[in-house]
Amino acid sequence: MKNLIFALVISSIIIYSEKSFGGDVERGVNAYIEQNYVAAHAEFSELAQQGDPSAQYWLGFMHENGNGVPQNYSEAKKWYERSVGQGKASAQVQLADMYYYGRGVPKDYVQSYAYYDLAAAQGVEYAEFNRDKVAHGMTDAEIAEAQGRATNLSGREGDENADDAYARAQERLSKRNRFWEFLKFHWED
Repeated sequence: MKNLIFALVISSIIIYSEKSFGGDVERGVNAYIEQNYVAAHAEFSELAQQGDPSAQYWLGFMHENGNGVPQNYSEAKKWYERSVGQGKASAQVQLADMYYYGRGVPKDYVQSYAYYDLAAAQGVEYAEFNRDKVAHGMTDAEIAEAQGRATNLSGREGDENADDAYARAQERLSKRNRFWEFLKFHWED
C-alpha cells in the first residue's frame, strides 16, 4: 500500500511539474493574446533566462513589436538568436524577416535566405515561399553562400549527433510550426 501511495505521489509531482513548466509559456501566450503584456513579459522573461526556446521567441517578438516594452530590435535579435540556437523555426522566420526588410539590421538577402532555409527545412511553408522569393534577386554564388550559412547555423556540419538532434527538433517543433503558421496567417489579416 505504501508503494502504491508513493507511486501516485511521484506520478502527480511529475505530471504537475510538466504541466507547470509548459503552462508558464501557455500562460504567457494567453496573457499576450489578452494584451496583458506586463504578465506576458513576466512569464516569458523568467523562462527565457532559463533557456526555454519558446519563451525566448516570444520575448523577442515582444521587443520587435514594442508590445509592453519599448521597441528594441537589438533585444529582439538577441532573443531570436538564442531561440534559433535551439532550432526554433518561428524565430528563424522572424530573423529572416528582420534581415529581408532591414528591421534593426542591415538588409542582407543572403542572411535572410539562410534563416528562411532553416525554417523551410523544418516544413514551414511560409519560409519556403519567402526563401524562394528572396532567391529571385540573388546570384547563384549568393545562394550557395546562403546555403552554407544555413548549414553552419544549424550546427549540423560534420556532426552525426547534431543531425540526430536536428531531426528530433524538427519532429518536436512540427506541431508548433503549424500553430505559428496559423497565427501568422491570422495576424496578417
